[in-house]
This record gives sequence, structure tokens and C-alpha cells, in this order.
Amino acid sequence: MLLSDPIIPYELPDAANHSFFYIAQSVLPKEEAKLHRHDAWELITILKGSGTFTAGDQSQFFGPGTTALLPPGLPHRWAYDDDHTGEKVRYLMVAFSQRFLNLAASSFPEFRNSFAKDALPDEAILFGPASARRITETLTKMSRESDLERLASLLPLLPFVFLTEEKSAAGRTVSVEACVRRFERAVAVIMRDYMTPMRLADIAAEIGMSPCAFSTFFRKQAGRSFSAYLADYRLKVAADLLTSTRKRVSEVALLSGFRDLPHFSKRFRARYGLSPRAYRDEKLRTTGTTEESRPA
Repeated sequence: MLLSDPIIPYELPDAANHSFFYIAQSVLPKEEAKLHRHDAWELITILKGSGTFTAGDQSQFFGPGTTALLPPGLPHRWAYDDDHTGEKVRYLMVAFSQRFLNLAASSFPEFRNSFAKDALPDEAILFGPASARRITETLTKMSRESDLERLASLLPLLPFVFLTEEKSAAGRTVSVEACVRRFERAVAVIMRDYMTPMRLADIAAEIGMSPCAFSTFFRKQAGRSFSAYLADYRLKVAADLLTSTRKRVSEVALLSGFRDLPHFSKRFRARYGLSPRAYRDEKLRTTGTTEESRPA
């Protein structure tokens, strides 16, 4: 990847009606996405087509059968060779947020106990032949399933995806300086653990710094304190849950990492100018979304 290449951020579609995104895509090579990144995990298998796969700081050839996992925020691109025959490339892809994993873990002990948080990679992963076949079989089956059946297929697949040993690293975020990589690690921990009580000392120890040094470092990199950054991230998660689900405000507070409902309501009003309930009602009114159309 060239540092001069523009990186296009985008959000997953139809988040109001789906907890994850699945697509069986058939498209002309020239129509495929440019270098881009998004705040979601991406699991993809190539059925037809070949070219160059770029993920962070690595580029390599890919072809039919290539199966990869990309972590949130990693710039990537699948540049297909165009033989000008009009033949379309085909792939299967499922994308899901870190919040999806956190919600599954908090709702289903069986899912939570099936893999540890430290199994989540911070780099792109390419799967070996046997693992790729299993993933491809499941993604192919999902093309024939309803939305609910796809969810039932995805949940047991994810522990396998994260825990299989038949895989290799395929690229990580390009960082000009070591401090940038360290800051990215800190943000990744926040994205992973925001639902739990987080202490500055714990995250500092995880990335190898003293609490005092980490506090100064984080403020310099983020332009605000660690506690302010964490609170703002949790509030953004809460705002998303309020508009995309029908969960009670008390549930939203807990799933966003707030253990005290009055404190949550106070912080939310300070951030968005409305109470959580009023914010939800206003978003429903302005988007024309009905209460019943959102997932529970």
C-alpha cells in the first residue's frame, strides 16, 4: 500500500435491520471497492477472480479459494485482474462489528466461553486450505438461508475463525512511528473492553507503559484524556444502540459500559443535548423508522 493512496472509510449498510452484513457478490473487476477501511471485522472468501490483495503494509497474490479475516480499521483492497472479457468476479463476505461480538458474549455464555478475548488478531489473517474450505462451506450455505438462519450459522463459525491454527499473518496497519502503533493498540483495547470496568492502570500495563506515562502519552495522541476518550466512545455506542435496537435505556447503559443509570443519563444529555429516551424518539421521528422495525 502506498502512503499516498487515499483510504475511503465507509459504514456497513442497513444497520437498523441487521446485526451483521452478508453478501454473495458478483461484480465486474473495475467496479470493486478501492482502498478502504471500516469499523467492522470482515470475513471473505474468493470464489472467482484473481489479483492483488493489499492489507495494511503487505500486498500479495490471491485467487479462487483465498479466504481472509480483516480486523476493524485496517486499510485493505482486493484489486482484481481485468481480462476485459466481461466476466464477473465472485466472492462471499460477512462483516460484523466488535459490538456484535461483545453483545454475543454478554448474551450467550456458551459463545463467551468458546474463545478468549486475546484470540482476536490485530492484523489481517489468511487461512490454510482446510480452514478455508470449512469457512467457504458455511458462507456458501448462508447464501441459501434467511436472515435468522444466517445468524445461527455465523455464531458457531466465529470461534473456529478466531481459534484455528491453520492461518498466517497477512498485513497490519502501516505506522510511521512506534508511538502510532502503540496508540492504535490502546484504542483497540478500548473497542474490545469498553463494556467492562476499565482502569487506566490496566490498559497501561497491557501496552507496556506506566500509568503516568500512559496518561500523558494518550492525551498527546488523542488530544484529550483517556477517561474522556473512553466516555465518548461508550456514549457513541449507546447512541447507536438506542437507534438500532429496542433495548431499554437501562440495558443500553450496561451494554455501553455504564453501571449507574443516572450517571449515564447525565453524561448522555451533556453529550447529545437530549435524554436517552428523547434522543431515541427524535431519531425515530426524523428517520421515519418505526419501533417495531428495529431488532430487540
